[in-house]
Amino acid sequence: FVFSLNSQACINGPAYNVTNPLTASQSTIPLPPCTTPTAQGTALSLATSNTSISGTFTSVSNADNYLIIKSTSATLGAIPTDNTDYNAGDVFGNGTVLSNTTSTTFYATALTPNTTYYFFIFAANKTCSGGTKYATQPALSGNITTTNVGANNYYFGTLHSHSDYSDGNKDNPGYTPARDYDYAKNSLCMDYLGISEHNHFSTINNPGNQITNYHNGVIQADSVTTANPNFLAVYGMEWGVISGGGHVVIYGDGMNDLWGWESGSGVWGETNNYDTYVPKSTYTGTTGIFKTVNDNIIKNTFATLAHPGLSDYNNIANIAYDVVADNAIVGSAIESGPANSTNTGYTDPGLSLSYLYYYQLLLSKGYHLGPTIDHDNHNTTFGRTTKSRTAIVAPSLTKSAIVSAMRNMSFYATQDCDTKVDFSINTKIIGSTLSDRFGPNIYVSLTDATTAVSSSVIRVMYGTPGSGVNAVKIDSAIGSTLTFTDNNLADMATGYYYLDISNGTSKIITSPIWYTRNDALMALPVKLNSFTVQKANSSTQLDWSTDQELNSSYFSVEKSADGRKWNSIMRVNAAGNSSTVKNYRAFDNAPLNGINYYRLKQFDVDGKFEYSIVKSVSFNKVNNITIAPNPAKDFINISTTKNLNTVLNIQLVDVSGKVLKTVLSSDNRIKIATSGIAKGLYFIKIKDENIVQTQRVIID
Repeated sequence: FVFSLNSQACINGPAYNVTNPLTASQSTIPLPPCTTPTAQGTALSLATSNTSISGTFTSVSNADNYLIIKSTSATLGAIPTDNTDYNAGDVFGNGTVLSNTTSTTFYATALTPNTTYYFFIFAANKTCSGGTKYATQPALSGNITTTNVGANNYYFGTLHSHSDYSDGNKDNPGYTPARDYDYAKNSLCMDYLGISEHNHFSTINNPGNQITNYHNGVIQADSVTTANPNFLAVYGMEWGVISGGGHVVIYGDGMNDLWGWESGSGVWGETNNYDTYVPKSTYTGTTGIFKTVNDNIIKNTFATLAHPGLSDYNNIANIAYDVVADNAIVGSAIESGPANSTNTGYTDPGLSLSYLYYYQLLLSKGYHLGPTIDHDNHNTTFGRTTKSRTAIVAPSLTKSAIVSAMRNMSFYATQDCDTKVDFSINTKIIGSTLSDRFGPNIYVSLTDATTAVSSSVIRVMYGTPGSGVNAVKIDSAIGSTLTFTDNNLADMATGYYYLDISNGTSKIITSPIWYTRNDALMALPVKLNSFTVQKANSSTQLDWSTDQELNSSYFSVEKSADGRKWNSIMRVNAAGNSSTVKNYRAFDNAPLNGINYYRLKQFDVDGKFEYSIVKSVSFNKVNNITIAPNPAKDFINISTTKNLNTVLNIQLVDVSGKVLKTVLSSDNRIKIATSGIAKGLYFIKIKDENIVQTQRVIID
């Protein structure tokens, strides 16, 4: 019944016309009667970590619901009863109801490591009249064993700070890194501290770093770590200058060299102020800092970007995607400082997420990196100016574990110093790259020992790598948990997913997970769990593992010099059939000079195949250089073992860095005349397309 009225500008209020209302009628459509599904689901696929299992399966055309049972027994010993609606947690035969849902994906958490779990799935019709009906023929079933590794832990701290060895401790001149670590270990939520000294001297305390002090800092960090099993001290460098391209924070596991450009004797001492020469303000290209990071990747060396400016790092944010930079960079600061604060009451945070835009921009361009929060301490405040931290997800508080976790992008930025974020897709944690069937199955859980998380807002952000378009929110939840399957991701498409979390005034931004949907994957032999390549002396070491294998035949290891033309370099036999983790290792004993790209081609017994993601490693094959005589008189004779087609740029440089002579030659033997050059110490610099080598020479 519809009555008309006047309610606008009426003196005595609304007036209704109560005569002859407009009328109509319509009956609701009854639900169809419930019928029993004629089949169970098919093609169950399982993925596992140490404490969780994710599953996907193919639906049934005439079913609208699925009863999913979890068990540690191979037999269930029960079938569902019609007209009964089971709830999660109900005991069912030899198992427990995991879910009763319309979804064809599921997530089981809080599991026991190294334990085999069985899953039984019954199709049902529930959105109908007359009571739920179940398919009672043998259930769709499968099993998988959780991995036998320790659980990951959460470690909070910062990797960007300074001691008096460069331009830190401005309020306490003379403080050493050891003293700063001892201070930081007593700060709230400080499991680790990274001191990243400026890599160059310039002038005293600006930045003022000397190579001898730098090497002493490494020793002090190791000593403090040994004496404090619940605290990790790490030592690295902040490379570059703000006015010439920006700062890059660099660490490695055993990579203790100082990289710089201050050559010859100077106010920093009597020798070069570096172990490895990298030209000033050179970030990209064959001699840049990013390539140098990749040259040391065998020691898990990594770079993070400190307080980035839009045109920093040779403008990588505004030019075409750079694969060398992507391989080197694992993180970018989304918040920093305040660098010169003297506050020790945890009440002076940096400008909130002021660099988030840069992180989002690099993700949209196709870079693989996570977010950090840096303190950039220049006073003795380590951890006490703010409660913001970089949280690292790792199995233990050791340098190897923490550096490896950073290299794998298993970290997130948090303004609450002890909020723990469990974020995974198909059981793979933050920073992972994976392929699987159907839409990604996303799981999030928050815990915090000191702050309630029940009112947190969890947002799932999605973006397409290489699109140039920033990620957008595709799902959200209020509370401490979220589960979501992105069924909108197209088959054979790749997306990256990260979390944007708010809890009161605190924000958390996570590293992404990169996911490629491949609905045909189940027909292929292998569920690839990981694939890594790294240097092993003069060879490339390739490691990969599988979660499960079905009728797998072999792996073809393929190599490319440009990422486009590929050649098979070896064949590795596969396990055949397996539901447990299998590990593989191979070596390429003849890597190319420069960047080597690798991928796996996985074959099953029927000849079907699938490619893995592409990994790369860079080799600089050093020329052997001989200078004779040394001391030299009339001539300097230089012999090299370079490739005959390589042109060398050879410079004679004095101790001030001035280039006195330059010779371009493709010969293996070069002679430089010394007439007119004063007696004294000089340097021979030899540059090819990949590396710069320096040797001393005395002219007598």
